[in-house]
Amino acid sequence: MSNLHKSRFLAFDFLLASTCGLSVFYVIFGGLKSLNPSNVQWIHGDNSLSYVAQLFYLSDTWRFPVGSNPDFGLNLATSLTYSGPPLPMALIQKILSIDPALQFFGIFLLFVITLQIFIGIEIGRTIGANSLQSMVIGLLQVTPFFLYRLQFHFWISSHFLLLWSLWIVLRSYKDKKIRLVEVSAVVTLAYFIGAYMLAMALLILFFPIAKETFENKKFPAAAKKVSLTVVMSVALSFFIADFGVQKGSAIELVRMNFTGQYTYYPTNLLSLFNPAVGYSRDCTKGHCIFGEGPVPSHFIENFSVTNLDLGGVQGNFDGFLYLGVGLIYLLCLSVIIEIRYRGSRGLKQLITRQRFSISYFLFVFAFSATYRITVGSNEFQIFDSKLIRWSLSTFRASGRFAWILAYTLILISITVIVRRLNSKQVTFILIFALLFQFGDMFKPLETRYSNLKNYKFNSFPLQKQISEDFSRRSVGKTVLAYYPPAGMTGWPVVSILAWENGMKSGMMATSRVNYAEAYRNKESLRNIICQGTLPMNWIVAIPENNFADVAECIKDFGEKYSTWNYLVPEPPSQDSVKINFLSKGSIQ
Repeated sequence: MSNLHKSRFLAFDFLLASTCGLSVFYVIFGGLKSLNPSNVQWIHGDNSLSYVAQLFYLSDTWRFPVGSNPDFGLNLATSLTYSGPPLPMALIQKILSIDPALQFFGIFLLFVITLQIFIGIEIGRTIGANSLQSMVIGLLQVTPFFLYRLQFHFWISSHFLLLWSLWIVLRSYKDKKIRLVEVSAVVTLAYFIGAYMLAMALLILFFPIAKETFENKKFPAAAKKVSLTVVMSVALSFFIADFGVQKGSAIELVRMNFTGQYTYYPTNLLSLFNPAVGYSRDCTKGHCIFGEGPVPSHFIENFSVTNLDLGGVQGNFDGFLYLGVGLIYLLCLSVIIEIRYRGSRGLKQLITRQRFSISYFLFVFAFSATYRITVGSNEFQIFDSKLIRWSLSTFRASGRFAWILAYTLILISITVIVRRLNSKQVTFILIFALLFQFGDMFKPLETRYSNLKNYKFNSFPLQKQISEDFSRRSVGKTVLAYYPPAGMTGWPVVSILAWENGMKSGMMATSRVNYAEAYRNKESLRNIICQGTLPMNWIVAIPENNFADVAECIKDFGEKYSTWNYLVPEPPSQDSVKINFLSKGSIQ
């Protein structure tokens, strides 16, 4: 096929994927209002952090490393890779000097959905499917566990990176060629979108290298370039771009990435077949997305019209992995076809020949399941090793790694069907699976769309009266410190008040915190307040439940300090919290 012919196919496939992607986006986000850059009142949960981090990052000067965002968190600031939004998106907005207050999250998510379908189509073409079959294969990549992520973890929904990595591996076997430029592109994008996506992409990309090394007892020469490129980029990124931007000793900066929370979010052994998410299961043992309160009506709790629930335990929601009935049908059918094609002897030979591949992916699944084995509502703690729990806790949400296994099984199942059956049979089976898949999800998706269409978010509840009053009080101030550092009460209003008035924010939220530095900052800030040495250009925000720590100090200095407070809403709940503010000198 000529390059021109390939380009036309790619252009047609992308146009088709874009059309389908827009339809999926419309349903999952309750319309197209999220694509409006000036609309920010739909961004919620952890994604709110990304928007506020963006405000400070885009308003700051250029720095090295490029992900540095010191005005958001001061001494506890981290790289943008730990707070979002994805750095490639933020860089484009910064290079073009686009208003920091505008959001392009919706456009990014539309792009994510489109690429998910597009790469699925190209995988179909690579394994020998025709145009119609490839289109269906692309649509089948819109899995329940992919849609689930779009509901609340925007950046972790970038599953196209996993499909892209699998596509590269597939073509490397087909063409006997390693695509260094593509590998570098995937690794770079994955790193700047999220560390989880990077780790999973690397596990997929290293598979053929590990397999050839194991089977031939020789490290492939071409793989050395790939390995060097990947290792150097990751090492430089982590140790310069991430660890280098937060204050503290080198040991502390490394240690803050090991949380001791491995096993908190495992994959359930029945997760491939369980359509129930289980947002609020057993919240007494730890973090649940919505606590013990009701799940908002626009969140899908079960991705099947049957409402089947195979059970689960606390933390399984993050390892949600339901394939959908259409893909389960293809998986079961492909097993039957392969057994009939090969026979028992041929199947044994296949297993023997692929023992490394099986072991590799079982190892990945074992990491995702952890040694806290969960089967339905049953839990079996095999052992509890603090050493293992801490050493593996960089990726505490280990259940996500089972996505690798899920997409690999999907790819193998479809490949078996395409290569073992005639074209008419393949077309019929794939269309049947697609109808079965979306027919089973239709009711949950319809309910989400209906409830979300008219749902009123209050993502950033900054009242005009508070904003105007704070602007008057903050004249001449450049720093809004927060006591205690790393606290979250009053988030995100406090940080937005700082940004609106050109101040650096001592309040931040990030996925990694140097708690040793936070403790030192707390003691230092308390001493500054209690010794009356608070800088004139500072304002300190103090939640009501922490105000007693410094109340006597403030009283001792009498008129030297000015204090005021606001009742600040805390989304998504309707509750408000009292935030006290402290500055030196009188307020005009």
